[in-house]
Amino acid sequence: MPTASRIVLALALAIAAALSASMRQQPPTSADLLLGAALHAERVEGDLDAAIALYEKVLAAPGITRRQAATALLHLAFCYVRLERAEARRTLERVAREYAEEKDLAEQARRELQRLNQTRGKSANVRPKAPRRVLGDAKGLTEGGPSPDGRYFAFIDDATMNLGIVQMTSGTKRLLTQEADAAKASAFPYRSVWSPDGRHLAYVWYTNRAWELRVTDVADGKARVLTPAMDYVPDVVGWSRDARSVAICVANRSRCEIRLIDLAGGAGRTLLIPGSCSNAQMSPDDRFVAFDFTRSDDPANMDISIWSVEGQQALPAVEHPAIDRLLAWSPDSRSIAFSSDRSGTIDLYTLQLDNGRPRGQPTRIAESVGRIYPSGVTTGGSLFYLRDRSSTEVYLTPVDLERGILDVPRPFGRHVIGTNTRPSISPDGRLVAYLSSPPANPSSTPSMVSIQSIDGSTYRAFLLDLRIQEMFGLPWSADGRSLLLWGNNAQGTTGGIYRFDVQSGRTEPFLLGRLKDGPSLGTARLSADHAKIVGWLTAPDAAKIVAGAVGVNEWRELYRHSRPVTLFPESLSPDGRWLAFQESVRVGTSTAKVVSIENSEVRTVLTHAAGEFIGYAAWTPDSRCLLYPVGKFGEQNRPSTTELRLAPIDGRPPVRLATLPLPVKWLDLSRDGRLLAFSSGSTGTVELWVIEGLFSKAK
Repeated sequence: MPTASRIVLALALAIAAALSASMRQQPPTSADLLLGAALHAERVEGDLDAAIALYEKVLAAPGITRRQAATALLHLAFCYVRLERAEARRTLERVAREYAEEKDLAEQARRELQRLNQTRGKSANVRPKAPRRVLGDAKGLTEGGPSPDGRYFAFIDDATMNLGIVQMTSGTKRLLTQEADAAKASAFPYRSVWSPDGRHLAYVWYTNRAWELRVTDVADGKARVLTPAMDYVPDVVGWSRDARSVAICVANRSRCEIRLIDLAGGAGRTLLIPGSCSNAQMSPDDRFVAFDFTRSDDPANMDISIWSVEGQQALPAVEHPAIDRLLAWSPDSRSIAFSSDRSGTIDLYTLQLDNGRPRGQPTRIAESVGRIYPSGVTTGGSLFYLRDRSSTEVYLTPVDLERGILDVPRPFGRHVIGTNTRPSISPDGRLVAYLSSPPANPSSTPSMVSIQSIDGSTYRAFLLDLRIQEMFGLPWSADGRSLLLWGNNAQGTTGGIYRFDVQSGRTEPFLLGRLKDGPSLGTARLSADHAKIVGWLTAPDAAKIVAGAVGVNEWRELYRHSRPVTLFPESLSPDGRWLAFQESVRVGTSTAKVVSIENSEVRTVLTHAAGEFIGYAAWTPDSRCLLYPVGKFGEQNRPSTTELRLAPIDGRPPVRLATLPLPVKWLDLSRDGRLLAFSSGSTGTVELWVIEGLFSKAK
């Protein structure tokens, strides 16, 4: 695996023994579980105090191994470093001295000691403080940012959808607009940016099915419309340093326009930047525009460029085979901050600039910051950013269904973007296809298909003009040359099933619109040769599952339920004789069933208990069993663990194969039944973080 997720791998390695033991019906040790929880608190939650307490418990756990002790001490030291505590150096020296046989861990300790020695004696003002979480739930702040002095934050009110500002210390809120229509969503603000003097907010306003640029006086709330109505969504990318004009960006895949809008008299200068462009930001001195962009030959590779306003040319800033995303300019325009997954986790870096050109190599400021998005920088040099706690990743693991043994799952996705989902193994067992949201817009609907070899040696990504519906999967054709995709075109006007060629990346319509007298294409499932189709049809008096042949509008009823019910077809068995589906009479309950394509025989294969839910199943190669993920609800009614249950379709009771300490969403088995792919995701809040003094100068 050329680029592994270090954060996920650290967790996987730490709980590997626990997973292996659990899956082989042996109890994990307390040190295993504590170490996994500590790493999660440190790397995922960012709660250093909780992590320190857990690492100390690991060191006191009975039966702890030297490897576990060295790992706990090393990460304890990392926490001390981030908190600038004196124990950091002593703890690192102890790892290097007392655990020399753990060569990789001892070497990490020596490198960190060397780094600390190099920074000893330097002014504390040179080093920024460790990232600090400001708000655990930043709902409403995603379209705003901090005022230049850091005292206020612009936000969109959740109840009224109006633009407002909140005082950061007292929490006092004040709305600046009043005409938003929250009920119909027919009028609302979008993406605001403060003026350099903190007196105004520029933002985009949606009204009458169009967009316009507005500027509001923060003191009295009076607004001015600066542009005519636009049928596209512009981004506000900055202000001129004299606060007399606002810069907006209008971008597509071929070029990027930066338009300077004068507050006194409308449109001003327009800068044309060739190629794709996202996340553009005007430098505080007005001389440059920084932006990140997707490379045309690899949509999973993003770099950062700087456009010289004077020279009208692009200056390469960050070039690396990773996902590098711009965060912010420094107040003096002499450096930028950006995030990158080049190390295997998403880390935060700064890069010094000389007249817009890179000076030296990037400096890593913070590790494992997660999926982050820029909010803004204060004049004092503090960087505010948003962290999205929601994520999903794909995993791969060997499995022995006959003996009921599951190996330790390993993260499989090439890039750590937190949106990898819905893995599907090719018929020959050599490739895995999976869906992702594009790195340039990670919060959007999945529209990127990745094709990766099982051994990780090859990887290709394709960005499609489709809004893909992940719940319907990525079934391969029998010959392994194409995939089926369910979704809509980019405009959302045409929906259905598309065929994707895995070699060329071309997508063509397969079935679009509506089937005459047949099921909705959203519920349709096809045979491996794409000749048969089954799906759910809602009639006035019943819900039905029907079957037919592709291209022939004749339907045969397989199953009928007279009560109000949801029927969700999952997949056809490998031999094409059975359809797996779930039946839900009320929200929160479901029963897994199969129906014979030949004679309409229906069998119940799995039910669930209170506090559980049934995920989407995978057929075994012999078409005799289904492997189901059964989720267990934990705290706050969120999925926490998953039981894998092997359910025979001949009436025998299901068998528990393994318990995974993470929520599992989608499953797929290789054709030989020896490899299991799945995606695991969690739903979380968006948090507001700050790195104080990131761009502060040494005195």
